[in-house]
Amino acid sequence: MANPIHQANRSGKESASANRLSDLYAGFSVFLIALPLCLGIATASGFPPMSGIIAAIVGGLLVSRINGSQLTITGPAAGLIVVIFNAVASLGGGDHWAGYRYTLAAVVVAGLLQIVLGYFKAGRLAGFFRPRWRTACLPRSD
Repeated sequence: MANPIHQANRSGKESASANRLSDLYAGFSVFLIALPLCLGIATASGFPPMSGIIAAIVGGLLVSRINGSQLTITGPAAGLIVVIFNAVASLGGGDHWAGYRYTLAAVVVAGLLQIVLGYFKAGRLAGFFRPRWRTACLPRSD
């Protein structure tokens, strides 16, 4: 019989291969739950509804397949409606479709930057900041 503590402490590729089917079910559940919210956020932000469907697919199905962590939460964030809507309006200069394309380009560049920073393990730079300062910048739910 396998040691349950050892199984609970698995991480990375070992955990991903052991839980492939359950990760797929969980990702599909996230996709189904997030789909209406993604459609609403896309519509409220001025994007076409298809972009909401794509966001739900990426956030639910794709991330659950490529993710190596056991404790990652993915899904839409309704607080970004105002940010995205303002980005579409200001980057487009009145042209809705130009703002849409420029906003998508900015999101892709930001994603690529995150991938590059993750590859070079730039998260270690957080050690340069005092813990009190880091926790003061994060929202608390005490």
